[in-house]
Formats: sequence, structure tokens, C-alpha cells
Amino acid sequence: MNAPERKEMLNESKAFIEHEQLTRWPRRFPDGSRQIKNGSRPAELESCHARAAGLFPIVMLESFFLMPRLTSLNFSLALFIGNTISVH
Repeated sequence: MNAPERKEMLNESKAFIEHEQLTRWPRRFPDGSRQIKNGSRPAELESCHARAAGLFPIVMLESFFLMPRLTSLNFSLALFIGNTISVH
């Protein structure tokens, strides 16, 4: 944030910028630790569980309906297509 190259680029771009705003996101673990304290789980673990719960029904529907239609393709290609659909 304090690099001279950044400051130079900001000075060059001032003519194109109407409003400048810097947003700093708070760190989840301000002390740098990632350990569970007082029995509470880290937010990263909770968000991992939420993603897994959201992906599970999509992957199950995909495996029942899409994968049988892709059996004629190479396994790697079929898996790539399935993964591409499930993440979009």
C-alpha cells in the first residue's frame, strides 16, 4: 500500500478518477491464529460447511441426470463438464 510505484500510478490516474475510496476488510483472526478458542469454530470452517451443503444437492442431481448421458465421453471430459456445470 505504501509502495512508490503505487503512489506514482495513483497520481497518474487522478485525472480519470472522480472519487477515491480505500476499503480495508477486517481480518477474521486479528491475532494471526487459526485455532479454535472457547469452543467456537472459525468462520472459514462454517463457510466451508455452507458451501458443501449448497453443492451437495447440485452434485447429486447432476450424477443422477447428467452423468448417465455423458457415459459415451471420455471419463475426464465428462467429469470436467459436470464440474463446470456444478460450479456455475
